[in-house]
Amino acid sequence: MTINAAYRVGTTPVLISDFLVTTEPGNETGIEVPSFPRISEVIDPLTGAPVIGLQRKVARINPKLVVAGSGNGRSVETVLTRLNNFCLVSDSINDLKSYLSTQNEFSGQKRCCLIGHLVNGSVNTFRWESHTKEFSIGIGFVEGSGAALFHEVVPAFNQQASPHPDFVFDRCAEDTLNVTATLYANEIAIGNTLERHFGGGYDVFIFADGEFQRIDEVVYLFYHLEPRSDNTVRVGRAPVYIKNSYFGETGLVASFLTDTAIRRNSKPHQRIALVRPCINTNVADVPNMPISDLPLGASRIAVGFIGKHISGQSEVFTAIVQNKEAEMFKLHLTGETRDSLHEIRFDCPEVIMNNILAAAFQKFTRPT
Repeated sequence: MTINAAYRVGTTPVLISDFLVTTEPGNETGIEVPSFPRISEVIDPLTGAPVIGLQRKVARINPKLVVAGSGNGRSVETVLTRLNNFCLVSDSINDLKSYLSTQNEFSGQKRCCLIGHLVNGSVNTFRWESHTKEFSIGIGFVEGSGAALFHEVVPAFNQQASPHPDFVFDRCAEDTLNVTATLYANEIAIGNTLERHFGGGYDVFIFADGEFQRIDEVVYLFYHLEPRSDNTVRVGRAPVYIKNSYFGETGLVASFLTDTAIRRNSKPHQRIALVRPCINTNVADVPNMPISDLPLGASRIAVGFIGKHISGQSEVFTAIVQNKEAEMFKLHLTGETRDSLHEIRFDCPEVIMNNILAAAFQKFTRPT
C-alpha cells in the first residue's frame, strides 16, 4: 500500500508520504537482515546500495514548500531534484506552475505525479501530472493505493484556506500519527508490508512556526487485542515494534517482531534499513556506531491495538503519547537473545496504557 497525502489538520497544512520500495542491483529478490553490528554496514560496501531498497519520495524544497511524488521513482527523483535547484527561495505559486509546465516526459522517463503545499501568506495545495502537465489547486490531494483507507481515517478536508495558530505542532503531530499508525496497523494485520516483514515508514511534515517541520522520530507499538466478553479482554504480551527516525536527510527504520498473536504465520525477526533521500543521496550523516547503541524510545509513541470487533469485523484503535509522557515508556535491550533475536524489554506506564486500553476496548465492543 502506498500513500501521498497533502491535506490540512484544522487549517494547518500537513503532508504524509510513505517510503518508496526500490530494487537495488544485486538485491532483486530482497535480503532478510536479522541484525548488523554497525549501522554503516547496512550499506553494501561494494555498491554503496542499501541492503533493502528504501527511498524517501518527499522533499522540503524550502521552508515553505514541501512536495511528494508518486509514480515512477526515477522520474520523481529527477523532477524533485530539478525543482529543488530551481525553487530553493521562490515562494510564488505561479513560478512553481510555470517551472513544472516545462517538465516534459523526456526519453526513457516514465510518468509521475507531484502533490504538496506552498505557503506564501495563504496555503496553496497543488497537484501536477507529468503526462498531462495539468496543474491543479485544491483543499487536499491523496495519491496511491492507500487512498481509500486514508479517506476512511480522514473523511473530509477542512475548507478554510489560511493556517490557524491554535493548531500547534504537537496537536497536528497527534492527528497525523494517528493516520500513519492506522495505515501501519492495516498493513500489519494483512501482512502486505515490505517483503512481508513490516518496517516500511512515513515522512510527516507539518507547517508550524512559519515553516514545514518534519516529525523526526516516532515509535509504533502494535498489540493484539481480543475482547472475551462485555467486560473482559485479552491483550498480547509483546507488541510489534517499529521505529522511524533520521540521520540528517537519511531515514532509518528499525523493526522487531516476536510472536505477537497479530500474525501467527510470520517468522519472528529483526530488521533495520536506511532510507536514502530523494534528492541528496549523501549518507555522511549516518554514524559508524553499534546498532545496539541506538535508543529504542522516542519523543512520540504511537500505540495501536489490532484485532476483531465483537461482531467479527477487523478493528484498529490508535493513540499517540508525546514528550514527557513518551519518556515514561522504557524500551531497552536486555542483553539476551532468543532464537537469535535480541530481547527487548517493554516497560510501559501502567496508568497511560490502562487509559488507552479502556478507550480501545470501548471501540472494540461498541454497538454496530
